[in-house]
Amino acid sequence: NALEDMANFIRNAQVFVKSVIGVTVSPNSKWVATGGSYSANLAAWMRLKYPELIHAAYASSAPVRAEVDFYQYDQVVGQALPCAQNIANAVSTLDLILDSGNRTLINSWKRACGLGALKDDADFAGALTDQMSNTVQYYMPTETNDAIATLCSWFSRTRNNPLQNLADMMAAYVRNSNIDVVAAYSSNSGADITDLYQDGRSWFYQTCTQFGYWQTAPRPPLRRLRSRFMTAEWQSRPCRAFFGDVVPQVPDTAGINERYGGLMPNVTRVVFVNGLLDPWSSLSLPADPVAVLKATAQGQNAVITMPRASHVADFYFAPSYTDFGVDVARRQIMEAIVNFLSQD
Repeated sequence: NALEDMANFIRNAQVFVKSVIGVTVSPNSKWVATGGSYSANLAAWMRLKYPELIHAAYASSAPVRAEVDFYQYDQVVGQALPCAQNIANAVSTLDLILDSGNRTLINSWKRACGLGALKDDADFAGALTDQMSNTVQYYMPTETNDAIATLCSWFSRTRNNPLQNLADMMAAYVRNSNIDVVAAYSSNSGADITDLYQDGRSWFYQTCTQFGYWQTAPRPPLRRLRSRFMTAEWQSRPCRAFFGDVVPQVPDTAGINERYGGLMPNVTRVVFVNGLLDPWSSLSLPADPVAVLKATAQGQNAVITMPRASHVADFYFAPSYTDFGVDVARRQIMEAIVNFLSQD
């Protein structure tokens, strides 16, 4: 597996690195595993599984808790968007239309959204979350053309109802991004493509078997910005189309969380970093204050947050992105790593 591959590389690094690039790796080198998003999980888990090889780890935006019903993603998106209630109102109206079974009305709204090619109603409803999810997950505050403000500006048009505004926004997004809506949003798109050059397919297999991470609609009384048709069952349905009966009906998230500790991994010398606008942060340590206290007891790990930043923002290098906590976080990250490296 991936962890053993990395361990094998480290064990053989002296010979391999010398033969490939001519650099000598000292046998006394201290290795720091580093990753962002899923690879941040691997960095933390390398420190857990191979403490004799990995001296410390730096894990940015690590969703260390596997979750089938990941409704918290939608909640963080809602907290980040000032127009969240307008979107929620639009989605509630959309669900009433989908529930009606009126094909003429449903198909007219699909066309209005630029999604007329989608036959499945749940695929259509799911596609409407794409722009707002990407906007929040990859948000970077800027002085002009702020992505969140631009998205929410669609809902300032009071002459239209919220669903019409959502449809207009989605249609413009599809048109301006030149999106092939069937390839992008149809659940089973790509199921019959089995060549080896598909990292997305291998990642999808992992979500089907181990992690889930299905971004679902919160249930009442929670506010939701995505259709109630976005269930874990709907999102897991393509697993059988892609991989047949070899995948379980439900991903083994319990096994993953038990093996690696979920929000309370039994590790030391790991720097966990999260942007609090990141929807994935709800599956990382800042989501649980008890987990943070346990992890940071006696300075054995560091947990660093960036209030106005999102997914792996600390990995981005751009001088205009210095006003949302990243510079401060980077100094804290460096201080923590230097401190860990000074330890035996």
